Amino acid sequence: MKTRLTPYYVNLVYDACLKSFWRKRALSKFLRQCGVADTFINGWDPQESKREFLDRLFAELPKSDRGRSALLRMATFLMDQDSFPDLQGWEDSELKFTAEQASAPDIDSFYKKITSKADNTMGIMVSISVYSSVALEEASGNKTPLLFLIMGISTWFWEV
Repeated sequence: MKTRLTPYYVNLVYDACLKSFWRKRALSKFLRQCGVADTFINGWDPQESKREFLDRLFAELPKSDRGRSALLRMATFLMDQDSFPDLQGWEDSELKFTAEQASAPDIDSFYKKITSKADNTMGIMVSISVYSSVALEEASGNKTPLLFLIMGISTWFWEV
């Protein structure tokens, strides 16, 4: 297989792996399913961070046909991902996920709680997708006490 993968493509797959897996065991299992050699995965030093390990791995993968095939499988599997099961099962997993999207009244209520506190109090809301334009218009503005964080494909954005 003579597939040429651009550095941008490899970086997107790297970034998705880094953000999709929080636990070493889950990441190791995923990488095995994608065709990464057991010998490489077993060489993951206990003192080595996930980022350091992925840096080492992604430097090697584009060099061989087998590695490029693994990168393509990783990309395909990550694109099909519709949940983050790696975040389930933690003590505070109820806090990591909500049953439904926060509505405008929820944001209004949060805004009122923040503005009723001391002058130096700020509220932070985090979203995996986006906030509605109404929420941004109503709660954003000059000297707002709310900071909206939006997790995009490969970077964080914020609205104030």
